[in-house]
Amino acid sequence: MRMSLVTAECPAGDLWIPPGKVLSGSERDILFTTGIGACIELAIHNGERRIGHMAHIFSTRSSQQEVFTELEAALESDGTDPSGLSAWMTGGSSEAAMAERAVLRTRAVEKLAGLGFSPDANLSVEWNDDEGVVMAAALDCASGTHVISPRALA
Repeated sequence: MRMSLVTAECPAGDLWIPPGKVLSGSERDILFTTGIGACIELAIHNGERRIGHMAHIFSTRSSQQEVFTELEAALESDGTDPSGLSAWMTGGSSEAAMAERAVLRTRAVEKLAGLGFSPDANLSVEWNDDEGVVMAAALDCASGTHVISPRALA
């Protein structure tokens, strides 16, 4: 299975998303990010076109705005019906991030809804309540499989 990379090494050619950035991938790509502690990971999959987008969002509001702007541009460039998108959000393990999670989820829902996405039907949220635990996340752009791991990739 392609998603074993979350608990093993990442194959060459997969796309790592550094903190504070958004990357998009096609059906041959696996998007992944590591070190999700206080940060938030947001992954979006377009099943029709087999395209994925992943953002590693710092908990600061200025970083969130920059990332949401990049993410909106990436989603608009897809040119497909947003009702067919699926999304996942995870992370937020520090005390400060835990207090910000509801605000961030609301902001994400508003941004996605503005693009025609239906977050209530298609957004899965899994918060990390273990302060100090870092996570890794991966999205297989071909299948739309999203996995998280409670430890960072080596």
